[in-house]
Amino acid sequence: MKKKLVIIGSGGHFNSVIDILEKSNDFKILGIIDKDKKKIGKSYFNHMVLGNDSNLREYKKKTDYVFLAVGLIKNYKERLKLINLLIKIKFKFPNFFSKTSVISKSLNYGQGNIVMKQALINNNVSLGNFNIINNKSLIEHDVTIGSNVHISTGVIINGDVKIGSNVFIGSGSIITNKKIIKSNSFIKAGTIIWNWVKIS
Repeated sequence: MKKKLVIIGSGGHFNSVIDILEKSNDFKILGIIDKDKKKIGKSYFNHMVLGNDSNLREYKKKTDYVFLAVGLIKNYKERLKLINLLIKIKFKFPNFFSKTSVISKSLNYGQGNIVMKQALINNNVSLGNFNIINNKSLIEHDVTIGSNVHISTGVIINGDVKIGSNVFIGSGSIITNKKIIKSNSFIKAGTIIWNWVKIS
């Protein structure tokens, strides 16, 4: 029997991930929780908004499992605050991997991650918690990624790169070998990190 899953958020990132969640062999979507009270009762991709953040504890009685479908761009603090609230309520956070992604069996990962369509993750990669590995991104060998990180569409992370937590890397960016990306960094789309400086 499939476990019930509540999705947190119904915005743009929800639109990107919903078909991956729907294809899960392990979970059946119960509905959506969104911070916007005006969305309650509305349907998105045939999934109803059941309540807002104030209803989270109520839905913990119906299921242990949630997925955070809230993206991360500039304001990582808002997403991090929501993560900490969900942890406090003691939800569980499954990982989701698109069936079109290519992932090394050596991947070491935490909880609440999503690896999206046609993403490729090579050998000996370590992935923390609540990360977004977006469509067509490439994570090369021996990369370490912290938690609450958004690797956007088409990003290339080359070998031995270390990325902290609460990081956004914009679409089409390239991080060359052995670079260190500090926590709380924002890297705009199309950036090429080729020298040895750390990003502040």
